[in-house]
Amino acid sequence: MSTYALRTAASGSLLNARTRTISLYRKWIRSAPEIPQLYILDFPYSVIRAKIREEFEKNRYVNDLKLIDILIFKGNAELEETMKLWKQVDQPHVLFC
Repeated sequence: MSTYALRTAASGSLLNARTRTISLYRKWIRSAPEIPQLYILDFPYSVIRAKIREEFEKNRYVNDLKLIDILIFKGNAELEETMKLWKQVDQPHVLFC
């Protein structure tokens, strides 16, 4: 099993979903310094951190537990794909800025 792969889980409450979301956000922020090195990108990781924050802020006011669980699942999948170099550099997969 991968270090990034997680079992799919359903949040029992908004508090549990919030905890899981914050955990995912922290994983992304901790991974931000590695992403420019992995994909040989020519901008600082502070730009990546800002984009990560922007993506999380897009869904800040989502209150549906099922939708939050789906977003958390997709976020974990994106993190795993990014860190395993499964993204294409010349496409907008990684070059999101």
